[in-house]
Amino acid sequence: MKRRQTQQGFTLIEIMVVIVIIGMLAGIVGPRVIDQLEVAKVNQTKANMKELTKALDLYKIKKGKYPTSSQGLELLTKPDNKTGSSIMEKIPLDGWGGEFIYRKKGSSYIITTYGADGQQGGEGYDADITSKDF
Repeated sequence: MKRRQTQQGFTLIEIMVVIVIIGMLAGIVGPRVIDQLEVAKVNQTKANMKELTKALDLYKIKKGKYPTSSQGLELLTKPDNKTGSSIMEKIPLDGWGGEFIYRKKGSSYIITTYGADGQQGGEGYDADITSKDF
């Protein structure tokens, strides 16, 4: 007697069902993951901005005043003549890789970043974030 060999594997219908399920899961989970990445970038930007405000306050303690708008944040990385060390090793970027904008306002200052789109104004994740926001 000869035995008939049976082939083992998935049918086309089974494979299609699995693909549809994976597609549905990706459609539900994908946007939430992307949204959380943007939230993380906003939080990183705010943390970097707080780090800059602390460095600027330390600069004022050492020098008696904040840097002018034209001097900007670069002064935080220049070595002090007396100690030879700087306040910061490098100026951090915002969560999207953009540079912070520093402006002296009277006896204070404001730090701004233009958000995800890198353009002034905007809404949502494209909105500007300033040091006076928190």
